[in-house]
Amino acid sequence: MKALLQLQLIVLGFTLLCALVFFLTEANREANQLAFEQQQLSQVAKGDVQSFQRMALNDKQWVYYSLAENQVVLEALSPKGYGGDLRVLVGLDSVGEITGLMVLKPHLETPGLGDKVEAGKSQFLQQFIGKSLENAPEKAWQLSAEGGAFDAVTGATVSSRAVVEAVSAGLAAWTQWLESSSNVVPIKAGEAGDD
Repeated sequence: MKALLQLQLIVLGFTLLCALVFFLTEANREANQLAFEQQQLSQVAKGDVQSFQRMALNDKQWVYYSLAENQVVLEALSPKGYGGDLRVLVGLDSVGEITGLMVLKPHLETPGLGDKVEAGKSQFLQQFIGKSLENAPEKAWQLSAEGGAFDAVTGATVSSRAVVEAVSAGLAAWTQWLESSSNVVPIKAGEAGDD
């Protein structure tokens, strides 16, 4: 019985120590998360990313927007990556054209093949710059082998298709959100604005 009481006290002490460490490091974790998000945003947006605010677009996607910079960054998702979910940040300017893209880590795309959809590993993402739902018809949002406008990374067709689908679905969700009369629009993509 005495051993059981000692064990319970040890477990209680360890639990309290873990809780204390958790609460003492909470501010650092939040600051690190904010810095990480801003670093990611800066890769797809132009201007001061510290002015961006975050809001939910739907239950699976987030939007970062800046009234000062008149930009939007979408977090788009495709569940059809070779290794499962593939998340992509999509930067948009004031007229809804893509300013930059970033495939978010972690992902389970095959190293050396599917991961070539990442920025810096190939020129794959560059073909999206300047595109929008307005200047590229719906059929264009496919791989060129399927009659669309985007060339796949050699050996990574599934991953390439997942990026195209994520970007297209993200743009469509953003457009649908904008057109919903119940939403207050911080920035309206498609409107001529201050660039």
